[in-house]
Amino acid sequence: MKILSTIKLGELMKINIISVPEDITVSNILRNYFNVYMKSSYPVTKINYEIIGIVSLKSCLNVPESERDTVLVKDVMSSKSQIKLLNVDDTAERYSQL
Repeated sequence: MKILSTIKLGELMKINIISVPEDITVSNILRNYFNVYMKSSYPVTKINYEIIGIVSLKSCLNVPESERDTVLVKDVMSSKSQIKLLNVDDTAERYSQL
């Protein structure tokens, strides 16, 4: 574990992160994000790119098809308080202990 204390998460992670706005519909995110970028989840941001949560493919697929054009991402996301956010300056050792 000692080597992990010398490695910053910023050195390991991708910095080109795709996020989604909170006010798009479930149908929009399914069509324009999940089907295009093939990720299992995305950070959800306000207009100023502040992260407010995360939305998963599973939570979107749980919305009945007939409601996907009206239900918004912010209605099916996990809020920031429900997830663990790490800083690029955190060490890999700290991440391994979560």
